Amino acid sequence: MKVAIVDYGRGNLASVANSLHYLGADYLIATKPQDLETAGAVILPGVGAFDDAANSLRASGLAPALICLAQDGRLPFLGICLGLQLLFEGSDEGRQPGLGLLPGRVRRFPENLSSADGSRLKVPHMGWNTIKVNPLNPDDILQDQSQVYFVHSYYADPVDSAVISASCDYGQPFCAAIRRGNLHAVQFHPEKSGVTGLAILQAFLRDAGIQESEGL
Repeated sequence: MKVAIVDYGRGNLASVANSLHYLGADYLIATKPQDLETAGAVILPGVGAFDDAANSLRASGLAPALICLAQDGRLPFLGICLGLQLLFEGSDEGRQPGLGLLPGRVRRFPENLSSADGSRLKVPHMGWNTIKVNPLNPDDILQDQSQVYFVHSYYADPVDSAVISASCDYGQPFCAAIRRGNLHAVQFHPEKSGVTGLAILQAFLRDAGIQESEGL
C-alpha cells in the first residue's frame, strides 16, 4: 500500500516525500480525487495561506474526497501544519471555509506574547519547542515531552478540547496536535523535526499497517 501525499500547490511535498523515502515507505503524489482510491493512508501537508489552500483543494475536487475519507474512517489520515488548520471550519487568516471536519476556528497568536521571564516573543512561532501529550486523549504516534519544529502564526482552537492530543506553550498554551479516531494532525513539522519527527511518521505508518515498526 502507498501513502498518498496530497498536492494542492501549497504543501511541503519534497520534505515529506523524502522522509517517507528514508523510512522505506511507498508513496504517491495525489493531485485529484482518483489518486486517493488506491492509497493505504493520506498525508495532508501544507505551508502558506489558508484561503489559497482551501480554494485549491476545492478547485481540484480533493476537498470533498478528503472529507469523505476522514469522516468514514476508512484510511489513516495525517494533517501537518496548514494541513491541521484546514480541518477546521475557518481561520482568522482568511474568509474561506475550511474542510469543517472539526468544529472550531484557527486563531492568530496575539502580538503581545511574552515568555516566562517577561521577554517578548515574536510571531510567527518559529523553532523547536516541547509538546505535552494529553493523557485524556493520547495519540500513540506521539511521545510526551518531544522536541519538535514549528513554523506558524496561527493555531487551532477546537470547540471540543477533547480532540486535542498534545499541547505546547508559546506565551500561552495552544493546540499542538489533534486526534479523533483515524484522524491525526500536528501543528509542527515532523518532516523537519529530525529523528523525533521520523519516529512520528514511522509510528503513523505502523498504525496504518503500511510497514512494520523498525528502529531508526
